[in-house]
Amino acid sequence: MISETEKYHGFVFSRIIRKTNKVTISRFTSNSNSSFVIEGTGIFIKYSTKRMSPWNFTFLKEHQEEIKEMHDSLGQVVVALVCGDDGIASLSYTELKQVLDDEVLPVERIGIRRSPRGKYKIGGSDGKLNYSIGDNEFPDKLFNS
Repeated sequence: MISETEKYHGFVFSRIIRKTNKVTISRFTSNSNSSFVIEGTGIFIKYSTKRMSPWNFTFLKEHQEEIKEMHDSLGQVVVALVCGDDGIASLSYTELKQVLDDEVLPVERIGIRRSPRGKYKIGGSDGKLNYSIGDNEFPDKLFNS
C-alpha cells in the first residue's frame, strides 16, 4: 500500500523531474522524511491531506531547526507545502522567515487559503506574506532560489 507520505512527496518529485531531464536527489539527513537536497538546494516538504482551502501546516521546533540547518549548510532552501490534491505552495527561506520568524517556539503554524483558480495567500504564527504565491512557481523557485 502506498503511504500518504509517498503520495504527497511524489507530487513534489514528479514536478521536479518534469522540469529537468536529469536531477540528483538525496536525503539531507538519514533520520528525516521531509528534507532533501536537489542539485545543491535544500527542500523541506510538508503536506496537508485536506481536500480544499484552507490548509494548515504545523511546524515543530525540530522542523524549523532542520530547515535552518539546511539553509546554513547549503545556502538555500525551499519549503514545499503540498495543499492536498490542489497544488504546491513554495516558500523561499526569506519568505518562510516572514511568516515564522527567528524566535522558534515549540509549535508554530502556517495557514494557506486559495480561492478557485487563485493564488495561495499565506500567513503564519509570526506574520503573513503581502503577496500571493502561484502554484506554478514550483519547482522554478527551487532552481532559481
